[in-house]
Amino acid sequence: MKNIIIGDKTYSIDMLDEEGKANLASSQFVDGKIKETSNLIAALTVSKNAYIQQLKNEIIKSKTGFVTD
Repeated sequence: MKNIIIGDKTYSIDMLDEEGKANLASSQFVDGKIKETSNLIAALTVSKNAYIQQLKNEIIKSKTGFVTD
């Protein structure tokens, strides 16, 4: 018997009709997509920050002739 928690209450999935089960599946799908998108945003942010750092290094190198890490 599986349960779901909504707010502070626990409900049995067995109590749901077909429409309720479909809504639950849709909600779980959306939750998965949100997590997937959050992970993608985190990876893209890391990449963006690396590119910005490379740009800063290039600017400093072109102005001073020194290479920074």
